[in-house]
Amino acid sequence: MSDRPWDGGRPPDGLAEALADNWLGNPATVNRLVGGYVDRVGDLAARCWDEKKSGDWLAAELRREAEEMATIFTGGDPAYRAPAWNTAQLAGLATRARGLLTRWKNNGSGDYEIDPKNPVASLFYALGCQTLSAFKAASRGEDYPLPRAMAIITEALLGMPLGSLVESIDDDGNAGNDDDLAKGHVHGYVKRDGTTVTGYERADGKTGAAKAIAHPRRDERGQPVLIQHPDTPTGAESWSDPSVVAVFTPGSPVPDALNGIAVTPWKDHPVTLEGWDFITGTRGEFEEPKLPPLKGRKLAAGVMIEEPDGRVWVVSPTNGFGGYRNVFPKGTADPDLSVRGTALKEAYEETGLKVRLTGWVGDFPRTTSVMRLYRGVRIGGSPADMGWESQAVKLVPKARLADYLDAPADQTILEALKVK
Repeated sequence: MSDRPWDGGRPPDGLAEALADNWLGNPATVNRLVGGYVDRVGDLAARCWDEKKSGDWLAAELRREAEEMATIFTGGDPAYRAPAWNTAQLAGLATRARGLLTRWKNNGSGDYEIDPKNPVASLFYALGCQTLSAFKAASRGEDYPLPRAMAIITEALLGMPLGSLVESIDDDGNAGNDDDLAKGHVHGYVKRDGTTVTGYERADGKTGAAKAIAHPRRDERGQPVLIQHPDTPTGAESWSDPSVVAVFTPGSPVPDALNGIAVTPWKDHPVTLEGWDFITGTRGEFEEPKLPPLKGRKLAAGVMIEEPDGRVWVVSPTNGFGGYRNVFPKGTADPDLSVRGTALKEAYEETGLKVRLTGWVGDFPRTTSVMRLYRGVRIGGSPADMGWESQAVKLVPKARLADYLDAPADQTILEALKVK
């Protein structure tokens, strides 16, 4: 800066617009829409199963949903503001879509056709097929890399002007590794929670993803985990102020105590499934109804951990796993572990906290599971000890939960909490 008059022109009002919920250049908006689409496809599959509808019906419904998403992303829905797609960009997106779909075909993930006149619909139809494959795999107790497909499509939709993703895939579907694809072409931006994600200049001069850092804990196979877009922990002033969000990251500073309860590592936590079912003072004394029919979905359990100051703990899945920015700690139930034991185990693994369950909130269908959600309170542990599945643990005022739990699957939970 200098003492000369500013000659850069008047700053535009575009920052607020660029972060608006209806702007399709906003990563949070695109993530939300893609996640909502995946949820709806899961609902269609469940309806097809329940009502014994045909595969042709499901394919037609999937195409309809894909075309509706294409309408949104190409500027045909007045509720959203889409970037201007010129002829060259549409041609580039068609090239990108053809490359992605060919790649998936070559690696056995599906055989999809590309409509050059509507490449966005083709991308969403392919994602819908990937979702159905994930749904089938989940019903068999198998894993399926759906989050990677979601990440690739999300970055494809955000990659204008066309960047590294388009250049990494040729017309025959040849590309670099999947990690490069999932990172895509990412500019710096500010998340709705105030976290700044900065871009960096690669050696070739293109803007790439924010610099990754290693999670201090390895995954269940002993492999290192990279956090592609690390969160920034908030300062000590946020810890005791019930009106603000406090953010903790792996190994970040924590208070000695919070709301009169010590914040210290839970060193004697269970290490076996049987141990999670027999922890003194954690399971609570309350009634809950029988589990609902799962209808081919997995059973999951989670807990809404409440603080005396009115805030609630949520987690940020590492690298946006599952398309989620923030969720209540939850996980799939193990057949050798009770539902309550699952909730306690997942709470510790994802938040580092020792929790006592205090009540039942409800049972909530999700894309591939039905989640039983409990209420709970923190009685020990430390958020700095979160496991590898979480890249941040946040303490959010209850009145602001809707700003953080913005996935469509969480809206029914928020509605239920209004009357609890």
